[in-house]
Amino acid sequence: NVLDQMETPEGNWRVLDNIATPYAWHRLLIPEKCWEEESLRTLGGSRQIANALTLAGRTMKKEYMTERACIGIHVGWHAGQNVWHPHYHLVKPYESTAQGDQLFLHGTEATEIVRTGNFSIFCGGYMTGQCQIIPTDTEWKPFCEQSVDENMELGTAIARLISIFNKSFVSTQGILPDFRLGFQIENGFLMRGIYTPILNQLGFDADIAAVERTPYVLAWTHESTAAHLRGE
Repeated sequence: NVLDQMETPEGNWRVLDNIATPYAWHRLLIPEKCWEEESLRTLGGSRQIANALTLAGRTMKKEYMTERACIGIHVGWHAGQNVWHPHYHLVKPYESTAQGDQLFLHGTEATEIVRTGNFSIFCGGYMTGQCQIIPTDTEWKPFCEQSVDENMELGTAIARLISIFNKSFVSTQGILPDFRLGFQIENGFLMRGIYTPILNQLGFDADIAAVERTPYVLAWTHESTAAHLRGE
């Protein structure tokens, strides 16, 4: 069921209703044409990332869901992608009660790897290699009001982030890392993005940590990830 369409120079996008979901509101943002492997691994580049974010904002505004939402995409089987056609998920999330103070969600000079005029990207989170994408401009416009051109700064920063990881963590067989990318919208504004490369599998201790709300055990530190990405 096609709910909306958006034409772009890079190709058309569609908005579909996802009926196989535990969420009360769940939309799929899908390019009309399937992408080649290389394009999928880079999310089509900065312009296509900006297109997806803009379509998400337009959909939220059109369906009166502008206050709170999550946007995400899975790339690769190990990251949760089970349909090879690229697609973003746009959902109204459950209310959260989790505390993030111990999950390394605050960047430092040692963990920051990408900075633009309005965004800081640093290694941090509950999984090895995970990165937080944080707006730094307090005067940033509401998410649903952003145009494609205005989303290009974020799209370019994310494209750079993906490129750095693809070059730094390519396997000896030439395989690029699977990854997830998600964004959190609160009170109408982009609060954070989270990039999660699948660099190692979680063990049973991660299941216990999730229940007990204790820190996860990382395969190596976030400072080590950042240093490796910087070539140090």
